[in-house]
Amino acid sequence: MNCIISCIDDSLSGHRMQSTVTCEEVFVAINKLKAAKNDGDIGLSSDYFKHSCNDLAVYISLLFTALLVHGAAPSEFVTSSHSYSKGQRT
Repeated sequence: MNCIISCIDDSLSGHRMQSTVTCEEVFVAINKLKAAKNDGDIGLSSDYFKHSCNDLAVYISLLFTALLVHGAAPSEFVTSSHSYSKGQRT
């Protein structure tokens, strides 16, 4: 989920005044996800989003639009974690 949030956040730089997230933006964000990656805390794999039905993008777009309109987010969306693979740590 954090990957989707990050991708949508990147695409929203010009949409802050509009306060909407379209299904197309969600599809683009989902398509940018790497296969077989796990979010960690929630346990949702990127494959779950990549292979889900199109209706899920509608609900995700409504969710992020509501977050923008109301200016609030659940605490789970505000926190993040990162894990390093062997040899990746600098």
